[in-house]
Amino acid sequence: MTSLWFKSNNFAVNMNHMYRSLLLFVILATNLMSCGNSDSAIIQKRVNEVMAIHDEVMPKMDVMVAHEDKLKALKLKVTDKAELDHLDRQIGQLEEAGELMMSWMRKFSMPSEEDKKPLEEVLKYLDKEEKQITVVRDAMNASLEEAMETVERYKKK
Repeated sequence: MTSLWFKSNNFAVNMNHMYRSLLLFVILATNLMSCGNSDSAIIQKRVNEVMAIHDEVMPKMDVMVAHEDKLKALKLKVTDKAELDHLDRQIGQLEEAGELMMSWMRKFSMPSEEDKKPLEEVLKYLDKEEKQITVVRDAMNASLEEAMETVERYKKK
């Protein structure tokens, strides 16, 4: 009878050890997966911040093209050399800002989990892209604001 109790007790000890090992494994696996999810959440947050800047100014592309056309039409009515130079400069700024946006969009690469890049590397890339799209935004806003002011000024003449 003692040997039966010893065997069943040993079985209980082994099962207890097995359950503890399994529980430890599940806890570790969950922590590892949540770290991956945490990295994904951090990356997604940064991507959203970068894309918010893009999404803020992308709709202005059509307005920029329309004002570029208006400035070109104004050039046909202006005879003053200084004014023509001013209009050419503004048209060039609109074109350059538009090209900056197109170039940024061609080069921007959405981070992918398949890349298996370290979090720090992905965040560094997104920081660089945020700086670049901020330059694009500022160029677009400045050139568009100046073009709009010029068009309004000529409407009053």
